[in-house]
Amino acid sequence: MPGQRPTEDTPPMPAPPTTRGGELFFPGADGPFFEWWPEDGGGAAVDLLAAELSRLAYATLPRIGAELGRIGFDLLATLESRRLFTARAAADGFVCRDPRSGTTFAVFRGTETGNVDDLLANLLVDPFEWRPGVVVHRGWGLTFDELRGPLEPWARAAGGRLFAAGHSLGGALATLCAVDFPAAELVTFGAPRVGTGRLALGARQPVRRYVHCCDLVPRVPPARFDEAD
Repeated sequence: MPGQRPTEDTPPMPAPPTTRGGELFFPGADGPFFEWWPEDGGGAAVDLLAAELSRLAYATLPRIGAELGRIGFDLLATLESRRLFTARAAADGFVCRDPRSGTTFAVFRGTETGNVDDLLANLLVDPFEWRPGVVVHRGWGLTFDELRGPLEPWARAAGGRLFAAGHSLGGALATLCAVDFPAAELVTFGAPRVGTGRLALGARQPVRRYVHCCDLVPRVPPARFDEAD
């Protein structure tokens, strides 16, 4: 009912979405993270967890480690590509595991505001044969291949469920991760198009792609990028 005060049986209403520029351009600068995480570590929807991990990927490495430790996750590896211009930046991603469920997450960071290396990766839009017969956006294909080394042993050794997740540019990298590691379930947020129709995931490989109706990023590169098929 309007004006009803929260009780033990009536949880408080969530805060309305924010439109503050700082949170838009620097998702990992503010906290707290995982406000909704239960103390026993269970009961959370996995896609909500993937979204929060994708936001955490924008934070500094010390913050990533501290926040994962706070919810009982193990930080297994950090993922970093070669950098030409940005001496100090957030990692390109990380691999973590929930030891209670055995679930492993490969999480990729989106474009970092002011990061020239990220901008260059985004601008290398020419089609590139990433794997035999598989054509993708050159910048993202090359970036993922730089991250693959520290990621592969954990992806291969995952005993429970394996997820690849990321926002924007991170969603593109997560998509390539799911192609290379077919055991991975894919969850992306505002991810762009990555390659041609031959960039196929497994027939039974779970994929959940979240987009906002007014977000232009999921619509680039334009559809004509796929005309070769």
